[in-house]
Amino acid sequence: MFVFIGACLAGFYLILRDLLPYLEAQRSGAVKTRGYKPRKIYRAEEPDRFRVLLRNRVDGMLIGLLACVFGVLWVTIGLFALLALFPIGAIMTAISRRSKAPRTQISEPSA
Repeated sequence: MFVFIGACLAGFYLILRDLLPYLEAQRSGAVKTRGYKPRKIYRAEEPDRFRVLLRNRVDGMLIGLLACVFGVLWVTIGLFALLALFPIGAIMTAISRRSKAPRTQISEPSA
């Protein structure tokens, strides 16, 4: 359960960290570079670099989405394991009870 919560929170953080600048760049036509000294790149001046920087933002969002999917899959596999545990336990209990049942004697013991 904690893996699910942690993975989803980390995934949402990674998604939002790149989604908000992506939406801002789409709206304004300028994207900031990442790094020590960020620069604004304008769509009208450098369209190729602008497109590449936006693609990098999308790639960052995909990493966050993968983290969320990992958390959901972890919970799904855990629930499947728990659901599979009950029939296995019932079968093992039935086998155990059957082997401990009193046995009837088929013939008289010979003297």
